Order: sequence, then structure tokens, then C-alpha cells
Amino acid sequence: MSTSHCPNCGTVVHYGFTSCPGCRAALEYGAPPWTAAVWLALGAGIGVGTGSWIAFIGVTLCGALTTAHIMRQHIRAARVSAAPSRI
Repeated sequence: MSTSHCPNCGTVVHYGFTSCPGCRAALEYGAPPWTAAVWLALGAGIGVGTGSWIAFIGVTLCGALTTAHIMRQHIRAARVSAAPSRI
């Protein structure tokens, strides 16, 4: 089983955990959602520049799929929940 570190507190986290055992931050895996918008804008620019729908579709689809594959084990902290009090 592969491990990584929580981006919020640095605790060792096993791949597949939905929350960090140290700081209880909600964890998400994969590429950030904004990468799709970047590939869409880049594909649109190249498609308009070349006047080709094939270039637009090719750049957008291949870029998004490649990014999703490369960043499939990337961990990011979605939100941090409050830690329980230790009273």
C-alpha cells in the first residue's frame, strides 16, 4: 500500500484515506478541477488559431487525459474540519 504526506500537516497518509488521521482534513485525490479549464482554454486558442475543430478536440482531450493520468495519486486537502477539544 502506498503512502504519502498530508499537504496540511505532514502526517503520513495511506493512499485511499478520505481524511487525514492527524489534522482531520478532508483529502481529495487527482488533478485539481481548474486544470480542465486550462486545457479547454489552450485547446480553444489553438483551435481558433489553426481554424480546426480537430486541433481543439485533440489538444483539450489529450491534455486533460494526460493530466488526469499523471496526477492520479496527487493528494490535496479539500477542507480542514475543527479538531476535537482535548478537555
